[in-house]
Amino acid sequence: MNDIEDLIHWNKIKISMPKVKEFADDMAPTIDEIRKLVEYNDIRIKPIVYTMASSGIRLGALEYLKWKHVIPIRGENDFFIIKAAKLIVYAGEAEQYYTFITSESYHSLEQWMDLRKRHGENVTGESWLLRDMWETRNKRFGELNKQASNPTKFNSTGVKTMLSRV
Repeated sequence: MNDIEDLIHWNKIKISMPKVKEFADDMAPTIDEIRKLVEYNDIRIKPIVYTMASSGIRLGALEYLKWKHVIPIRGENDFFIIKAAKLIVYAGEAEQYYTFITSESYHSLEQWMDLRKRHGENVTGESWLLRDMWETRNKRFGELNKQASNPTKFNSTGVKTMLSRV
């Protein structure tokens, strides 16, 4: 507006500025890396990795997911076959959007929720997808321990720490 462009020597300024990267330092995991991750002995790893890899959601979005936000998509001809699942990310927020996960991802989440039910948690649609771990066996008798009834939400910092350790 004030024709300052003629007074500023942009070429000289650009020379002194650092080079800009054309790409990020991160990358999508390879199939082999995903296979290695899901072999880890924490049962929460498989649903986390499968959900993130198949949906493309970022780590922070996991904190907002509840069981009711995972909606199975069933086959047209066979109601009992799950083809995929719809994921409602950031439900109720201005940033809410939909994405999809594979049937393998859905089944790993379902197994995780079933384990929680078997250990005494009252799993409902309001249950967080991720929660803290509990002692799964009574050390004295080797039987199922019913300590899962008091869940604490597992936040993204905990997930990041767990994935880094794996």
